[in-house]
Amino acid sequence: MKKILPLILICILIGCTTTKEANNNDTNNDSNNSVSNNQPTLPDFFPTDLGLIPEYAEIVSIREKEGVTGVDVILASDGSINGLRDHYEKLFGEDNVTIEDKDDGYYLTATKGNYYYTTLISYEPYEGHAHYDGKICITLSLLQKESETSQVSSDDWPTHGVSSHLSKLPEYTNLDVTTFSNDEISISCNTSEETLRSYAQSIIKDFPLNQTSIDEEGLYSISGQDNNGLVFSAQHESSTNETIILIYLDAYFDPDNPSGKNEHGVPNWVDTP
Repeated sequence: MKKILPLILICILIGCTTTKEANNNDTNNDSNNSVSNNQPTLPDFFPTDLGLIPEYAEIVSIREKEGVTGVDVILASDGSINGLRDHYEKLFGEDNVTIEDKDDGYYLTATKGNYYYTTLISYEPYEGHAHYDGKICITLSLLQKESETSQVSSDDWPTHGVSSHLSKLPEYTNLDVTTFSNDEISISCNTSEETLRSYAQSIIKDFPLNQTSIDEEGLYSISGQDNNGLVFSAQHESSTNETIILIYLDAYFDPDNPSGKNEHGVPNWVDTP
């Protein structure tokens, strides 16, 4: 299955910030746990009848994506790691979901209906949060496949908006540029992993904040943020030689708190009691 846009991956990487080990062997969920009635409001387009929010989970925070139809939903759950994984695998369908077991948790990517879905079930529970301490953190992101009113495609290397901060990739074919807004641009093309590595690592030096990376067989991904809230992400899948580059402006960036987290490591856009 084709990897989902790094826009979703970045949000997942920063969505759950936790610091202690969870029990990864329990496969049973307690569905009798009550969910708080005082919950943030989901957008109208969110498919509430799909079962994306289990009854043994509650919403921590909701962040709608700017310029596109999409949302990131952070959850806290009393369920188990494996039980939650099984829940989403059954929900999306075994033949329609890709599950990756990474150091920080299970990553699930899928398409269903008119949306891309990416879910991280963190191995580490919340710690230091007055209400969610000890609960499992889930980051659920969905993005509408197409939003013709807000996307403009091009086959020219972009130089407008936030892409003016990027130099041109030295070698590529099959270029497709999608402009969601001047503050968010996605570049898709084919190039070698060596070319993408060299290019991304030369750029990431200017994006020193919130750096994350994945480097494993078949997949290379790197992202970072600069001191003005600009985010750069590059991803290469070796099986197809497909590269996806994303650059966008983080609307939640606070120059007085560039890490974006409080003293407990909780992202500053997560509602706290």
